[in-house]
Amino acid sequence: MTAAILVGGASRRMGFPKAWAEVGGVPSVERVLRSCRAAGLTPVFQGLDSQAAAAYPDIPAFGDDGAGQGPLAALATAFRYIKDDALLLLACDLPFLPPELLRRLAAAVAGGHCDFAVPLHAGRLHPLCAAYGRAAAVAAAALLAQGERSMHELLAVDGLRGVHVEPDPQWGPAEALLLNVNTPQDLELARGWAACVGG
Repeated sequence: MTAAILVGGASRRMGFPKAWAEVGGVPSVERVLRSCRAAGLTPVFQGLDSQAAAAYPDIPAFGDDGAGQGPLAALATAFRYIKDDALLLLACDLPFLPPELLRRLAAAVAGGHCDFAVPLHAGRLHPLCAAYGRAAAVAAAALLAQGERSMHELLAVDGLRGVHVEPDPQWGPAEALLLNVNTPQDLELARGWAACVGG
């Protein structure tokens, strides 16, 4: 299965490209790539980023239809470039992703058994660390046509079949495993976690 890693965001809250925020001396995007490869996934970059293209010339990169419309547009676009019936959509700023979680999400949507599989922890869904089937991409395109940009609205679309996946405590603290490093404060927190989660 393909893992589409989102690298096209503006990183306004971080103040610099968050894909390259180092946690434990390793850029966040590199950590995501390592998790994808350990899970047996094929990574691609969704969104065009010159730094990612230069650092990883072997990884395909695809532009988004409707640039600036966020991850909902990225999901709707990604299926135009892949042959699979499902993919994982991953933020580039998840430094502690356990490969076991990615495998579990992929398995949940494999074979069309559901339209999306998304982590759930402490009552919060994480749609930028989730697996989606083609029906979800069709729904995403319909939402965009209505002016909607929220990934959480996608998860609530009538008719889509979804499952929620609770992270296994054996993988580590879920609040670290699902941490998005969006701000300098998040980065400081991640660097604190690095001593005990993911090196």
